[in-house]
Amino acid sequence: WVDALLIGRTRVNDPRIELARRANIPFVTYGRTDSVEPHAWVDADNEQAFYLATRRQLDFGHQRIALLNGSLEYYFARLRQEGYARAIIESGRTIDPLIMLNGDLSEASGYALCRSLLISAEVPTSIVCATDAMAIGAIAACRERGITVGRDISILGYGNSSASSYCDPPLTTFDHQVFANGRHIGQSLLQLLRHEAKPSDIHYLEPVVLVPRQSDGPRIGL
Repeated sequence: WVDALLIGRTRVNDPRIELARRANIPFVTYGRTDSVEPHAWVDADNEQAFYLATRRQLDFGHQRIALLNGSLEYYFARLRQEGYARAIIESGRTIDPLIMLNGDLSEASGYALCRSLLISAEVPTSIVCATDAMAIGAIAACRERGITVGRDISILGYGNSSASSYCDPPLTTFDHQVFANGRHIGQSLLQLLRHEAKPSDIHYLEPVVLVPRQSDGPRIGL
């Protein structure tokens, strides 16, 4: 056995939580869960990130904003959908489930989902993506159809990956403080191992930071 566990990419109902408890192994999750019994976790503010991303698009004048998200079995994906929906509802608009699509977070998934949006009867003028990889795939799908990203359509990512500043156009994204997250995870595991804190006392919600670039902007239209 190991002394402690980091459990990543948490699911809404995550069986690994109960497994670690039964084995009596200290653990910290990177992400939250719907577990009834509190546990130690570190997370980025996914809901706020996608609220701000969607709010930014609304402020640019976009009316039809699509969401390319991960599977809703993951807690982070549910939070991102909630942030997106909160911004849409606050603006007085109706949520359209037909432009809320779910994939596997990859470039190929972003490409395929964006292609399906671009052939729909009402093409979105903005797309908010769960990862930079999905956004880069969406940009490729737009380029294939002669649609200029940043002028004809807005696209945002999440993660501030190394590729995001080098794609064409450079991608507007959110930095999620990954190094601060890792530091808090390590510190939290040490606290548990030293019996310096209870699992229910260890909760870190890291802020997110917008990184504006050229892939989004005011609505001009397709």
